[in-house]
Amino acid sequence: IDSHLLITPSVAGMQAKKEIINMFELAKDNYVKAFKMLMGASGSVNEINNTEDEIDYINTAIAKFLIDLSSVSTQSQEVVIGSYLHVINDIERIGDHATNIIKLYEQMKNDGVEFSQSAKADLNKIYDNVLLMFEVSLDIFENNDKSRLSYLDKLEEMTDNMKEDMSAKHFTRLMNDNCKLELTAYYTTLISNIERVG
Repeated sequence: IDSHLLITPSVAGMQAKKEIINMFELAKDNYVKAFKMLMGASGSVNEINNTEDEIDYINTAIAKFLIDLSSVSTQSQEVVIGSYLHVINDIERIGDHATNIIKLYEQMKNDGVEFSQSAKADLNKIYDNVLLMFEVSLDIFENNDKSRLSYLDKLEEMTDNMKEDMSAKHFTRLMNDNCKLELTAYYTTLISNIERVG
């Protein structure tokens, strides 16, 4: 972000929004890549970790730019700047959860364990629901379309319900000897991270 843009606060605000969207896309991509690797797809752990470093760097740069921008902005612009600071904080946390998922992948690979097909099917459902939340959130943010907020709330509620149902189904599989007990920590940690991304 070019600090020279601060001379024109409205232009600086638009540039900050573009950088936030870029940061958002990076976090989304890391979430997708980490989950798919855990499900068995090929990928690069180093690439995901490098992207996480980039997300952290962009987060710091945008935060500094927004703080500088607030000193030359009107009161109404300051409200937007404050909301942007909350947004980048949330995006940075999404990046952290993607990193948590890739760490789970590495641990499971080292332990030589994987989820059952039934567990994978449920995981894909909650993953897809959160992926849809990404799309809706971006549309709301990019186009300031507040009419879709209620739909986003419903998707979030669905994510919460899926998490509860998945936990119950996992313990049913355990009781029926259709799942290994050592997978419980991996499974509950994974669905918790996915729910927090939502």
